[in-house]
Amino acid sequence: MASAADPRAGDVQSLHRALDLLEEIARRGEMGVSALAREVGLKPSTTHNLLKTMTKRGYLLVTDGRYRLGPSVTAMTARFDPAVALPAIIRPAIQKASRATKINVLATVLINDRLQSIGWAESASLIYQVASPREEWDPAAVLDPAAGRVLVAFSDRARWPAFIDAATGVEPAWTSEDWERHLADIVDHGLCVKFDPKRYLALGVPVWSGAGVVMCSLACALPANMANSELMQSILDALWAATSEISSLLGCRDLPYDKPVLRPEQLSAVDDRSPGRP
Repeated sequence: MASAADPRAGDVQSLHRALDLLEEIARRGEMGVSALAREVGLKPSTTHNLLKTMTKRGYLLVTDGRYRLGPSVTAMTARFDPAVALPAIIRPAIQKASRATKINVLATVLINDRLQSIGWAESASLIYQVASPREEWDPAAVLDPAAGRVLVAFSDRARWPAFIDAATGVEPAWTSEDWERHLADIVDHGLCVKFDPKRYLALGVPVWSGAGVVMCSLACALPANMANSELMQSILDALWAATSEISSLLGCRDLPYDKPVLRPEQLSAVDDRSPGRP
């Protein structure tokens, strides 16, 4: 039973339990009753009854006692267009981030292997004015901005080679192994840092939904000659505050990552203007 301090107090608890199960299956892909009951903290009998009901409604499929998402979920998500639904949700948070950093903030989604802009914020007093971003990046340019790297990193890992192969003109000195290490580092830390001492510094972070799925990314960029470690930290602070706010609105109240910590080599690279590898 929910306590007074529980954010679920006063809600329909059986609905919360059913959604907890759906979200856990969405995260894991396929699970049995015992494992699901243990993960969400329910009795196996309660878990079984909820799963049976959702299976009858087509939200789940069951094979040999293991449950996976069913066609009803697919039908609902097929009608969800993040490019239409997300802009109004993200706008207040990215505007706050832009005011805090005095730098433009970009929000993007990955749709059909193309990067699309869904939000763009700028404060009244910017320390650097970035040109308005393009509406869409083709597959060859998805890995160019930090925002795109975040979305590819948190996509299906089996799809990484396709994006890497398409990005032949991005980081031409990198091998496929360099790219895979870079994308894995983004997943490990929940943060993309892109620094080219001759061009610019960019930071990107993911935004999560309640199912633990990355829905979009947020990013800031400024010229390398304006960057320093103090400003870099303030950008991360603002972006992480924004992703925490937006993720909560999307049902993810507990982020799957603690706030990332900028590593000493990342901070010193910006202050020293020294080139680096992934």
